[in-house]
Amino acid sequence: MRGLVSRLIPLLHSYHHVIVRHYCVVNVAREVKDILRIAGTGDLEAAIHKYDEFSQSNDVPDWGVVKFGSILIANGRKEQSEKLLRRHYEEYGGKSRFARNSLINEDQVIAALHRVLNSSSKEAVQNARRFYQWLLEWKFCSNKDAYISLFVQNALEQNGLDAALAELEQLKSLGRVKSLSRTFHLLLFNAVKHGAPEEISKVEAVIDANTPSASCRFKRFVLLELKKTAAFVESLQGNRLEHTHLCFMVELATKLKSVIVLEALCDLSLVLQLRPQEKAMIYDELVKFYGKHSDISNLERILDLVLHESESEQFTATLGRLAHFYRCLHKELPRRLQRAL
Repeated sequence: MRGLVSRLIPLLHSYHHVIVRHYCVVNVAREVKDILRIAGTGDLEAAIHKYDEFSQSNDVPDWGVVKFGSILIANGRKEQSEKLLRRHYEEYGGKSRFARNSLINEDQVIAALHRVLNSSSKEAVQNARRFYQWLLEWKFCSNKDAYISLFVQNALEQNGLDAALAELEQLKSLGRVKSLSRTFHLLLFNAVKHGAPEEISKVEAVIDANTPSASCRFKRFVLLELKKTAAFVESLQGNRLEHTHLCFMVELATKLKSVIVLEALCDLSLVLQLRPQEKAMIYDELVKFYGKHSDISNLERILDLVLHESESEQFTATLGRLAHFYRCLHKELPRRLQRAL
């Protein structure tokens, strides 16, 4: 019995520490959110005082520092924003810190950049760019397409294509970017939509300089997005869409949540001579999209399309995914789906 007790005591101690750490994290999050709430009301001095006091004895998470820093710079407190971010960087890793380990997600960085870009300051764009450079320099995030596209879109709306392309080049110089698909799509969509041949050529040249021949794939995607189906089909060689191009379009549509492109590919499946596996890939993404949006009527429409396919064995996974979303939405599986499973 004593042996059992002696073995249990260390376990109880470890559970105690886990519970304490859990509640400390909850308390830190609550306190940080309270500081941000105070800052959001405009009482920046009170928020700064509370932050300084709180951070002396508590670890402030990266997301809290970035949000507070964005509020400060958006309200004209550039020096305090810079000091806040730099101090956090120096106290939590310094040169040994890695952006991939930062406790902040993409949406939180985007929200912070939006806050600065949309501020009433005449220097809003310059401040946002400065703030982004700080985030990169002090390893709160890495240089990413999702962030670059915010600046490019702003430049495009405010000053046109040439300014947007210059913004892109400047931001690319801040560090390696794995992909620029969102930004390239934004630029080409704008050029094709407004029907300016010289602008289309400029954007295509920039895309191809980054990835040879990629502009063709982006342009076909945009043509479908703008419902220019005839121009899309004319751009193909013998109506057949190469498998790699199809995969690119499906992946980009998924990334941009462009259901219109997925539906267009589905409608053109006969013209494009898509194989059953390729159609299944499109159906799968449509099922995910409509399932996550609780769109039962479109799930039923996709179900009917799948059930009319001749090579049913190629669509087993799609039927299983349909059943999954029906269950998630607490809906009874249609009889025809039950029979097909």
